[in-house]
Amino acid sequence: MAFGNKTAFSLRQSKGNASRKGDWKMNVKWILCAVAISTGCMAFAQDQVSAGGRPLRMTQIPPQKLGLNSVDAQALRDIAIANMFEIKTSEIAMKRGGSAWTRQYAKEMVHEHTQAQNEVKLMARQKGISLPDRLPVDK
Repeated sequence: MAFGNKTAFSLRQSKGNASRKGDWKMNVKWILCAVAISTGCMAFAQDQVSAGGRPLRMTQIPPQKLGLNSVDAQALRDIAIANMFEIKTSEIAMKRGGSAWTRQYAKEMVHEHTQAQNEVKLMARQKGISLPDRLPVDK
């Protein structure tokens, strides 16, 4: 479609350029704001890892900020039982595993859950919560 010497496309283009000339400062501000926010989010999302492979944020929480109510205390007991179960079953797999891969995986499971259990015991001791020392008997 043509209007005199200009087409409809060139009219839209010239109008768009005229309105954008005053907005370039605003566009730059929005771009800088987006870059600042995304940079801050990326820095916040990065966790440092301890020598044991656990995020440092898990080991650096002050005990007084971990307030445990009865539900949290029971969850800690359940976690301790789950760790004991994983350790025990993995020890059985280390002895009876049919392949080297199974025995190696079981060994890694024992190591990982022993580490986790030590963390649970430390937290329970800091909060004065008693943990079971053996697996419960299923009736």
